[in-house]
Amino acid sequence: NKQKRLFILLLIIILLAIVFFLKEFRRALGITTSQSNTPIISDGMANIPLDKTDPILGNPGADLNIILFGDFSCAKCREVYAQVAKTVRANSQKMRLVWKSAPLGGIFTAGNFLPHQAAYCAGQQNQFWPFAEMAMADKYNLTEAGLKKVAEGLKLNTTSWWQCTNSDVAKKKITDTVAIIDGLHLRSVPALFVNNKLVDTDVLINLEELLVSFIK
Repeated sequence: NKQKRLFILLLIIILLAIVFFLKEFRRALGITTSQSNTPIISDGMANIPLDKTDPILGNPGADLNIILFGDFSCAKCREVYAQVAKTVRANSQKMRLVWKSAPLGGIFTAGNFLPHQAAYCAGQQNQFWPFAEMAMADKYNLTEAGLKKVAEGLKLNTTSWWQCTNSDVAKKKITDTVAIIDGLHLRSVPALFVNNKLVDTDVLINLEELLVSFIK
């Protein structure tokens, strides 16, 4: 009797598995795909103001101008930045990357401006890129204590750096960038522009291939 019950139970499980498989198979047959009409690179040109305090990686006079609006706490921003920075460094005479700090926050939370102000002030001591990369590497580096540890690790003049970080100049630098984002009607970051044309980073996988294609 016990073996008979186990056999019946096993049979029921098999039947249920077959029914589930058939249901999923029929659902899969009904799936259709269509090609997206959204271009990887927008047709329109954006007017993005630059100023002399914007950090630049690569050749400041390069023909290929890449602008990245990003937030240090954004995982996708880190991913896009890593690909772009690697490509720019490998083609440093032909490309330039301009970073625009974009602490947008969420629906119910304000953006965290402090890490961006701190990175801007590290840039005043010619250490923006190493500071930004260390800040992005660990979420704990985005706290006040973490930022100070990063500054110490880079051997910044921490007194003047911290005064700058809390200054109205540093705050205005970031709020001005947020105002640019509002003017461009960008809803999220990262927002990557190549020669002032927006690139859809959600669709494009190989950014390196795209960027290199512009200089061939």
